[in-house]
Amino acid sequence: MMIRRLKSALVWLVGGAVAFNAGLQLIPGEAFMTVRNIYVADAWYGQTPVMQVSRTIRKAFWAEWSVELEERTELGQYIFVAKAAGSNSYTPESKLPKAFTLDWWTFPTQLRPARGVYRIETCWEIRTQGFPVKEVCKHSNDFRIK
Repeated sequence: MMIRRLKSALVWLVGGAVAFNAGLQLIPGEAFMTVRNIYVADAWYGQTPVMQVSRTIRKAFWAEWSVELEERTELGQYIFVAKAAGSNSYTPESKLPKAFTLDWWTFPTQLRPARGVYRIETCWEIRTQGFPVKEVCKHSNDFRIK
């Protein structure tokens, strides 16, 4: 009788752990950070574009980020050009500068696009204790290097 109760308790314990983990999987990355808009201004060749980003950080986390520069073809498709990557800690108190550039956004990598039309995609792999890795990605507007 005692062994049967222990087995039953073990089954419930394992089942509960599986259900709890499944629940954590369902929590989206946006529970930690929402990125509403990434705007990159047009710029002259050789100058780094000015940017504006609208985001809200809800909970502290650490993330590996990447920024991919994509060029728009004449057919309206996008092709990969270059990538910058790094990692940072984020908190609800973290604020972006009022004015910043693409060089600041991708530091220490400098993306130097030739003349053309581009967009960037920024992705964050959010890592926080007790949760599986979450991902938040956002494309910018199209911008022109003249």
